[in-house]
Amino acid sequence: MITLLPEKKGTFLRASLCDVCNFSCEYCAKDMGMENHTPKCIEAGLLSAEEYGRNLERIAARGFEIISFTGGEPLLCKDFALIAQTARQLFKVVEITTNGSKLPEHMETIRKYVDVLKISVDAVDDDLRVKITRRPEARDTLHIVEACCKAGIAQIGLNFVYMKQNEDELPKLIEFVKRLNKEYNGNIYISVLDLYYSKENDTFWREQFVNLKKLRQSLAKRGIAVHRRLRVGCDSYYCIWDGVRVNMKDSMSCTHRSEICSDCMGYCQEGIYSLKHSASGWLSVCPSNDAKLGALLRDDDAESTIDRFVEILNNITRVPDTGSVFMEKNGLCNMPHMKKPRVKECLVLRNEIKKRARQYCEEHGFLEFDTPVLTKYAGEPYNPTFPVLLEEETVRLVDSPQVYKMLLMLSGYDRYYQFAHCFRPIVHEDAPETHLREFMQLDIEMKVDSLDELMDSARELLQHVCKDAAVELVPYLPLTTGKKGVNGKIMPEHHIFAKPADLRTGRERTISEPEDLLTVKTESFDILLNGIEVGGGDMRIMDVSMQESMMELFGVEKEVYRGYLQELGRYQGRPFGGFAIGLERLIMAMTGVSDIRETIAFDTWQ
Repeated sequence: MITLLPEKKGTFLRASLCDVCNFSCEYCAKDMGMENHTPKCIEAGLLSAEEYGRNLERIAARGFEIISFTGGEPLLCKDFALIAQTARQLFKVVEITTNGSKLPEHMETIRKYVDVLKISVDAVDDDLRVKITRRPEARDTLHIVEACCKAGIAQIGLNFVYMKQNEDELPKLIEFVKRLNKEYNGNIYISVLDLYYSKENDTFWREQFVNLKKLRQSLAKRGIAVHRRLRVGCDSYYCIWDGVRVNMKDSMSCTHRSEICSDCMGYCQEGIYSLKHSASGWLSVCPSNDAKLGALLRDDDAESTIDRFVEILNNITRVPDTGSVFMEKNGLCNMPHMKKPRVKECLVLRNEIKKRARQYCEEHGFLEFDTPVLTKYAGEPYNPTFPVLLEEETVRLVDSPQVYKMLLMLSGYDRYYQFAHCFRPIVHEDAPETHLREFMQLDIEMKVDSLDELMDSARELLQHVCKDAAVELVPYLPLTTGKKGVNGKIMPEHHIFAKPADLRTGRERTISEPEDLLTVKTESFDILLNGIEVGGGDMRIMDVSMQESMMELFGVEKEVYRGYLQELGRYQGRPFGGFAIGLERLIMAMTGVSDIRETIAFDTWQ
């Protein structure tokens, strides 16, 4: 009889009690044996409680100390109580992982025979949890978790599969657990798991996978210490987050492998970490349920079969950087940016947004213009230009069409729009997930009598483009940021053309001293969609003396704007204002994507 080596005692038995599940989670990799299915080509019925117990005895005799019941959904097994009772007598630690839906009817059995109850909770938001599990019963999961606390179940863990769609749910789950631990004097912990890959869920994985290194880095920035947790299997880490223990599995750094892994064409994400036993008695150490990689336990050769797999487990070794090998072997490394499913979704939406916006503008009398992006003007710190060498002459890219569109208003045009290419410098603290060097904005300028009229137009356009999205406009922003700029001067919040407002009289406020800059508000507004800032706008200064004063107070050379100031001085027409909406940020707000690069077709800075 071959037994587990002492250093492999952390290896556990992953025992499936049922080959079906009453939930159908988006991420479940059924084709990789995540439900511990016996291969379809093997004819084998479900084991009786007696047969299952006999197999557990044989495996426990090899030195396995931990059994973790899984499924499908293990609580669908009609013999759960009998098998759990047998396991209690054979193993030091009995665990069960469940979706929680059947817990109320098995609470007493859990209390008597199970040491650790693990419940899958992938979102605090009820609607998102139902979406992920594809079952309405998931609405009750949080109530069931609390019922387990009330029932006095000592050790509860919540499994959270970390994905792009539920990243924001983890802090909410921390708060939920913190409340339960306080109210019931409990010790609930959270296990964060990375999304598991299989060929069946290839598209979903590409769209939703998040490397947990990103989470660890985020925690470190917040001052939360992250520690390595030694265990057999994938690398693991833990932290204490607001009083709650959070374990984090990381299958993309280091995993444990066997010699059988080196030639495997379907090189898996998690490697080898347990002995797996299906509801029909199929035994394997591989996450896959490939018929060549396992064997059915039969009474006539059960001992030798178990010995074979224990020997494999005794010889697994920790292999660094297996994530890169896994990515390469599964064709995940060099996927062109624009072929990614989430990028495709965003690009289709991008086209639809431009179509709807153009339709609105054409129906409301706007003329589409194209303004230059090259200039010889050197720019200002708050309104930068970017040098480009062109035929041995240095010209510059204009950051936005701000001056051009105002000149159009001064020249007799009433309504302008443009899908403008804009540019911005990327500074050190800017994250690549939220900032682009080159971006597009829907640029609007129009003659209106008041800020309210301008805001109404912005709201109406957005509601046409975004249908049911929540649009919020925040008016009367400060003239300045209150921060010092790179040239030692105070910087404007929007730009030097925003009209200062006297909120008492509604007139244009006079500014004569630098100190006035810190107290003045402007007739301006920010545009928020679903709580995310996507743009902003303001009424423009109509008085040339006021405009010159503003330039002087901000240290701007008036000579640079001589043409604009001359036209403004001659202008006798209706006031005007404008706004701009960042197309990429708009897509982020509408889709919930967390990486702005997914909203563009060519990620040229990767």
